[in-house]
Amino acid sequence: MEKEFSPMPSFPTLVVKNLSASTNWYKKTLGFQLIFTIPGATGKPTLAHLRWTKYADLLLVEENPQQPIEHNKFGVGVMLTFAVIEGSVDEIAEKARSCKANIIVEPVTRPWNIRELMILDPDSYQIKFTQQIDSQVKRHHIVEKVLKNSDYN
Repeated sequence: MEKEFSPMPSFPTLVVKNLSASTNWYKKTLGFQLIFTIPGATGKPTLAHLRWTKYADLLLVEENPQQPIEHNKFGVGVMLTFAVIEGSVDEIAEKARSCKANIIVEPVTRPWNIRELMILDPDSYQIKFTQQIDSQVKRHHIVEKVLKNSDYN
């Protein structure tokens, strides 16, 4: 993937305990590309801009020591979802396993034509990767079928 400065229509920003360690984890374990870092007053980076694929950007910012977050509060209730366009969920899982990542949901096929995987990052943020199984199947037909066969009403 070529580094380019494209518009970022939407992007999450995650507060992390250790910017360098988290940046390296996202690069090595999940294959994100580092676009740039921004240094703070000391010259040490305080923000990292990462990209999964075009229009799937993520900003990491280091925790402010003057306003620390309770360590059991990092990542609580936050899940990021990335669509796998190239490669597969299974390839991501294999790479994550080789890096000893915490996989909390192994690759699984869902009835709504999706294969997904969920990994916990070093700050307990849930990172989900989804991949459409059959591109010929219309998603709204699957959703209607799943809802018809569920207790959702």
